[in-house]
Amino acid sequence: MFETTKTYEIILANMLASVPSNFDKRQGSVIYNALAPVAVELAQTYIDLDSLLNNAFADTALDNYLNLKCSEIGITRNLASKTIQKGVFTGASSAPLNIDIGSRFTVANSNINFIATEKIADGQFKMQCEVAGAIGNTVIGQLLPISYINGLETANLTEILIFGEDTESNDDLRVRYYNKVQNNAQDGNVAQFIEWANENDGIGRSKVFPLWDGDNTVKVSILDATNDIASTELIAEFQEYLDPDSEGLGEGKAIIGSIVTVTTATGLTINVSATITLNTGYTMEDAQTQAEEAIEQYLRNISYVLNNVSVIALGSAMLATNAISSVSDLLLNDGVSDISLSTEQIPQLGTVTLV
Repeated sequence: MFETTKTYEIILANMLASVPSNFDKRQGSVIYNALAPVAVELAQTYIDLDSLLNNAFADTALDNYLNLKCSEIGITRNLASKTIQKGVFTGASSAPLNIDIGSRFTVANSNINFIATEKIADGQFKMQCEVAGAIGNTVIGQLLPISYINGLETANLTEILIFGEDTESNDDLRVRYYNKVQNNAQDGNVAQFIEWANENDGIGRSKVFPLWDGDNTVKVSILDATNDIASTELIAEFQEYLDPDSEGLGEGKAIIGSIVTVTTATGLTINVSATITLNTGYTMEDAQTQAEEAIEQYLRNISYVLNNVSVIALGSAMLATNAISSVSDLLLNDGVSDISLSTEQIPQLGTVTLV
């Protein structure tokens, strides 16, 4: 607001203009040297006022100021959460080996540690990353025990059960702020179920289906933090949070009488084939890697947002890569048309064949 009208140069010029013209106002004069430091301080004051004004509104507030603005309507920033993976442990003759809860391991070739928190089955445990954030999603494979474990032959992380997330960004928090202000989430309406999903670690997009199985029934279909199919563990955690055992007793967040069932999406495999032209300096291997990443990102972006996979949009995603200059003969599941998705279906990348 003040960045163009209250600069040091403008303030100093205005101050000098108010001094009678019979005084020496040239740079280096007594008047000039007396006013210049004042102009500096005033300019800084206007800079601070600009910052204060921006941080008074949700649209422009940042960091802790945005936290304070959101707290006015009962929203708090989601802090970083820890990744939970499945750990599989074997002893002699590859037999399942049970370890102690609290056993700590380091992922091979990294400095990332995991700790056993809960038994899933014999030789299988939930392993929680000791560091909060998405870093725990980036490792998998061999585990090395930090302390000696008698009889342990192999230890491996095999799959991510709940994705860890970094601290919520200003942009994401701002979206939740406006969603609550504009959607009036309350009394167990659809907007409130979506708000509850957005507040929970590891959950991405969600859909709500009122009266899906008769009176007082609600189905909430969730995706994981990458907007892919949610794990059974994540579903169970959110079920417990909303309505334990789907009894409608009001023992979770859902109101009394609201019988809630938490589910996730089913996947529809999308196989892609195309003829491409490479940009100079890139190989077919580069194009394959970049195309797969771009297509995967596109599919995740539309999950639970759009009800079809667009040939044009998918081709545009491929063209946006550095390696590919043109795309022709693009087929999705051997067809040239868009692919429709059902209400609880999301696209999942199958094969990508480039020639």
